[in-house]
Amino acid sequence: MEKDSIFCCPYTQKDCSCSLRNHTEARFSINFYFANNYPPAKFTKCTTGGALIIHGTEENYYGECIDVYGFSTVASLEDEEDMFLLQCP
Repeated sequence: MEKDSIFCCPYTQKDCSCSLRNHTEARFSINFYFANNYPPAKFTKCTTGGALIIHGTEENYYGECIDVYGFSTVASLEDEEDMFLLQCP
């Protein structure tokens, strides 16, 4: 995705939500493509029906999850992929 772009991943699609229900866990693998740097993928979890927003610069960035009720939390951007992070049970 380009800077400032938006992508919708409806919870009614299996590749966006394992349970196909609103306000359940959604898992993300995020690849950053900076002008001179391609850091390893980051991994995080938020809830469906809300938003994942990435803020910051190449040197200092973080994620924010906003849930279906508008409640905001910091999204941990992890370097290590959990073995089951991107797989539906």
